[in-house]
Amino acid sequence: KLFGIKPGDPMSIEHILAVILYTDRDDLQRYFKEQTRKVDAKENKSDIENKNKKYANWFRLLFECIWIFGDELEFDQKVYHGINCRLLFNTFQYDFKAPISTSTNINIAAEFCSRGYGGIILELSNGETYPQPYFD
Repeated sequence: KLFGIKPGDPMSIEHILAVILYTDRDDLQRYFKEQTRKVDAKENKSDIENKNKKYANWFRLLFECIWIFGDELEFDQKVYHGINCRLLFNTFQYDFKAPISTSTNINIAAEFCSRGYGGIILELSNGETYPQPYFD
């Protein structure tokens, strides 16, 4: 029993709606992510905590979907994340503190890239020995 959810319990309507709103509404997803980090140099830790409080239940539902109803990314298994703009970097090591949209299907990530100006696709793989949950 984790998060008050028993093994074998189905996803609740709240979980389903949380996922649909996050995956199907780019504008809402972008706004949600802005609430989890500093977007203005004037913001302090207290400002970010206050923004987080407004979205705590939505974040919890997404977290439960990933950790309880999702799958574990196997060693060297890949998922893809589309970004609708070009970024330059030599290396990339990730440690995400909030949900991100990924897919096991590279074509879905490519579709998101086409919405911007020549975006990029990040290929993320599990090179770690600890659990990397995902929800597809």
